[in-house]
Amino acid sequence: MTEESDKKRYREAKAIASDALDLDQSSRPALIDRRCAGDERLRAEVEWLIEAAEDDAEDDVPESFQAAARSALQNVSLEVPLPRNYRLLKRISQGGMGIVYLAERVDGNLRQPVAFKLLHLSESDNDAVASRFSSERGILSRLSHPWIAHLVDGGLTAEGRPFLATEFVDGVRVDRWAAGGVSRSEILALFAKVCEAVEYAHRHMVIHRDLKPANILVTPSGDPKLLDFGVARLLDVEEDSGEPAAQALTLAYASPEQIRGAGLGAATDVYSLGVLLYELLCGAPPFDGTKEPAELREQILQGHCPVPTGRDGGRLPRDLAAIIGKAMAIDESQRYESVRALADDILRFRSQRPVRARGGGFLYRAGRFSLRHRAGLAVAVFAVAFLAAFLIDREMQLERIAWERDRAEAVTEFMSELLAGADSLPTRGNDVTVREMLDLGKRQLAESEQANPAAVGQMYVVLGEAYNALGLGEQAVPLLETARRSLQGLLEPEELAMIQSQLGAAYDSAGRAAEAIAADERAIDLLMRSPGEHDSELTRLRIRRLRNQANVLDEPAQAVIAQLEDIVDELRGSSSADPEVLFEARAALVGVRVAAGQEDAALADAERARELAESVYGEGDPRRLRGRYVYATALMLSDPGGAVDMFRALIADHERLVGPSQRLANTIGNLGVALSRLGRNRESMDAFARAAGMIEASVGRDHYLYRLSMTNLAALHLRVGEAEQTERIVREILPDLESRHRQFGGVETFYLVSALEVLGGAQVMQGRLAEAAGSYRNALALLDAASEDGSAGLRTRIAEKLAEIESELDPS
Repeated sequence: MTEESDKKRYREAKAIASDALDLDQSSRPALIDRRCAGDERLRAEVEWLIEAAEDDAEDDVPESFQAAARSALQNVSLEVPLPRNYRLLKRISQGGMGIVYLAERVDGNLRQPVAFKLLHLSESDNDAVASRFSSERGILSRLSHPWIAHLVDGGLTAEGRPFLATEFVDGVRVDRWAAGGVSRSEILALFAKVCEAVEYAHRHMVIHRDLKPANILVTPSGDPKLLDFGVARLLDVEEDSGEPAAQALTLAYASPEQIRGAGLGAATDVYSLGVLLYELLCGAPPFDGTKEPAELREQILQGHCPVPTGRDGGRLPRDLAAIIGKAMAIDESQRYESVRALADDILRFRSQRPVRARGGGFLYRAGRFSLRHRAGLAVAVFAVAFLAAFLIDREMQLERIAWERDRAEAVTEFMSELLAGADSLPTRGNDVTVREMLDLGKRQLAESEQANPAAVGQMYVVLGEAYNALGLGEQAVPLLETARRSLQGLLEPEELAMIQSQLGAAYDSAGRAAEAIAADERAIDLLMRSPGEHDSELTRLRIRRLRNQANVLDEPAQAVIAQLEDIVDELRGSSSADPEVLFEARAALVGVRVAAGQEDAALADAERARELAESVYGEGDPRRLRGRYVYATALMLSDPGGAVDMFRALIADHERLVGPSQRLANTIGNLGVALSRLGRNRESMDAFARAAGMIEASVGRDHYLYRLSMTNLAALHLRVGEAEQTERIVREILPDLESRHRQFGGVETFYLVSALEVLGGAQVMQGRLAEAAGSYRNALALLDAASEDGSAGLRTRIAEKLAEIESELDPS
């Protein structure tokens, strides 16, 4: 037999084994018989591949088969160049979406085992997947849940093939775990955890789309780990064509709408969870995966599956059968409105309460109650009439105290509708951005008729937090303020503190430093009065408050630097310190050092901050950009040319991952500063004009970055001798600057002083010396009233300009 025929046979065996591994063991022989069609050598190789996937031992494997496997692994490495910091160890599995290897991530002296998935990709799909991949993996990297396999890294190989590296999970497939003699109660408890993980992902706007036993492992501790979250989305390049992307789903677990190629939402995962629950409880999937694809599709679309029976052959309890039926309803509107609602019915069954899938009346609810309280009913049988009244009252009480559950369900339903509604958004030739989805959610919430204040308040919190995560603080502020008012008096101090903290972050992002300080101080006070440990969050709040106190000159820069250094030392010395909080402390320290002109110390701290960001946040996570921003800002003091290059690359990545925002405008403004230090005035002017335009378009002119960008733009026009243009710009923003000075003082006063200095220079250039003297005197009066320590250099400079003018006006 030739080498080429060996490879062909191996590829064919690999495809059959992969399909068989997605089935339970009882269904595999029929599929293997049909696909091998009497070819005993092919059958032997398929059976070895299945055995190898389930058992790493190779002692009894024929040498020819081992050689074929090694050759295949080498071919993958040669045909698809891998990132230089990964080393493939062995293949774990292969499925419709890719090949998974146990790999080792190499980072200096560190070695980390990962599950490395090379995703399948046809040549025609390259551009679509590459575009989608860069934006989506940033969202996936933010999924942080104990029962979801964490995304470590992701990107494209040298040939443009996408890959994902996730934490390596040592576990057994959930269907094999369920077949190992565990009780129904244990299955339901684990299934509830699976639902919790899926519902968490839905709140973060990620649908799994391919839930099946192969994507759920059970760890030795008995907890589930969900794999491949969002991978189907990354590969679903045909989703707009009306045809399902077969490579991104497993047919036996696909929902009817997936098969029809319709728009997908949270209901898709609800359906797949229903199929999974059926299989775990019954021992076999509801649909026969050995059927031909066309026949299987029709079976699913018609809902033709056997009545669920337990693993022992007996009928499942009616409540469980009803739960499965509701989750697997063909019509999406008849399913559970969310994964949380499905999990809640599982909890009701386990606690012998009425399940909503049954929709039973009083007798059904009374029966459930009697199961929960057998002993009490036996003793109190003589009080049947009284007990009936008590049962009714009990149900009414349960409804009255259910607002907390309703609040969470309403939020989940809202996010599910938001995910489903994203298909209706217009696109710009690529994918809908997270920002566009949030804007859609804000409009939907404004039009909502939801009457429950707790539910509405929580929806505003969720949207506000999401805007904050993208650096869109000005959009987050009104949402979080509404949430705070709606939930005041309904939540515990700790929950209110979290809203106040998010509000502080929003004010901070919007440049409203004084309001950020006040919000953070209220959050600190609430946390100090809350039970439990809150060290990490309190430290984060202290860091932000200190940074803003330096910004508004409430505290001398050196005093703030000393306190931030203490915090950094404290965090570095703690083995339990949150690395994200340490990054925040280092970033704040760099910012204050830059403002104070501490060039060397700022750059040293910035290097550490950048390294920390790269270790904390995965590639593609927008939060990782902050590490580069901090470093470029510090570099600007000593190497503005290098900073320009870094800022340009940073801007391009920010536009790709997030889009227009205050944070991006701030980065563009810093590019303008670096260009001005190099004397590249026209390029600098373009940068400041672009930053001002972005702020105006995204949040309006009532933002400090707009006024700051326009002041810098005016100063550059003055530098190149365009006095009239300079004066026009300053007079346009002067009323807002004066209003902010009167309202807030602090740093707003210095913005006004800087604008008056620029205006005075334009007036001098036009020969209007008396008017220039008036502008300089107004600036000095403002500085005298402020009496801030950091204003000495500015006061001296303006005083010298005024003295020079006065000497010309009155030579005597």
